[in-house]
Amino acid sequence: WCSRQIDFVSTYPQASIKCNLYMVLPAGIAMKDGTSKTHVLKLEQNLYGQKQARLVWNQYLMEKLKGIEFKQSNVDECVFYRGQ
Repeated sequence: WCSRQIDFVSTYPQASIKCNLYMVLPAGIAMKDGTSKTHVLKLEQNLYGQKQARLVWNQYLMEKLKGIEFKQSNVDECVFYRGQ
């Protein structure tokens, strides 16, 4: 058996969000006009700490691995293999 493990750095921000997701401006950040209470930010990438960040990253990774002919294990969904 030949096995490999990959550790991704900055994984969650690599996956694009496929729905509209907004967040309130963090405390201490204001717009150029000095206001902060009426503005929200539309996210284009995942952020750490979001509830759905792990799910979005997992879907992105599964899509990419299946695109290069890896198969997902029926026993453990976190295991992908290629070949027999």
